[in-house]
Amino acid sequence: MNIKIGLCLILCSILISGCVDKNPIQVEKPDIEWGIGVYPHHGFTNANLTDWDDAFKKASRVGKIAHLEVTYGEMTLEDAEFLYDIKVPLARKYGMEIFMQINIFDTIPEMTEYKNYVLKLVEKYKPEYLLASNEINYLYGKDRYDYFVSELLDLYDQIKEVSPKTKSFPSFAYEPMRANHQEFLFDAFEDRVPYFAITSYPLKAFEIYPGYLYESPGDIPINYWDVSDITDKDIFITETGWSTGPYFKGSREDQINYVERVYELVGNNPKIKKVVWITLMDVVDENTKIDSEYPGTMGFFTIEGKEKPAWRLISD
Repeated sequence: MNIKIGLCLILCSILISGCVDKNPIQVEKPDIEWGIGVYPHHGFTNANLTDWDDAFKKASRVGKIAHLEVTYGEMTLEDAEFLYDIKVPLARKYGMEIFMQINIFDTIPEMTEYKNYVLKLVEKYKPEYLLASNEINYLYGKDRYDYFVSELLDLYDQIKEVSPKTKSFPSFAYEPMRANHQEFLFDAFEDRVPYFAITSYPLKAFEIYPGYLYESPGDIPINYWDVSDITDKDIFITETGWSTGPYFKGSREDQINYVERVYELVGNNPKIKKVVWITLMDVVDENTKIDSEYPGTMGFFTIEGKEKPAWRLISD
């Protein structure tokens, strides 16, 4: 009898151990404002409004912020309005706040035309958040940078006149900001914007610059987003994610681990108030080998709309 009992106890121990290994303890999702970039499956070419509706329904399970971006110079004002006429009502339908991002990327635009473009969109849609000039530190060193910053601050004042509740700000690419010692660039905005807004992609997919990039989410320091040396303002992470594409040294397991690491980083830093995942759906094939398509492999669904395992961690 004692031998049988002993064998049963050993068997139970093995079974319990196996269950623990297969179902690790998950890190609790911090109680802050979460958001996500919203596209349906086959998002760039999908004109099916039912799919768009489903995408916003799914997005609302992540958090209250709908990240909706267009690119100035690549999209006319009329085309931008066409897209926002679809996206904004759907976001409102599901109780989400509008986070309008107007990309300019590597070129300082002609400011009169740019400001007119932004103001018309803000006046029409009254977004809760307006990001004009994403990753502005990539523009530092170009001709007219100081003029651009001055005009941008003026634009933020004009936005407040046409939409008093809209909060306007630029974003900074966090990893190159740190690697290139560009922290001082926020000084011009310190007294004029509500947040220190950053994009952050710590996956070491490329050998771009030393430091601040990691092959594994577990290697990211727990104080990674501590910006107390830059500002005491609240932090708004406007884009982040981890690729599941093998070409970019990512995987679906790494994406799970990154979500849990983000939860730990946020839980360790009370200054982080808002975090936006870059995209709900992949906007390119997960197995792409095109360098520029790197962010498009960070979705929580494939481009065909199939759920990835990390979705269960960020939804609801």
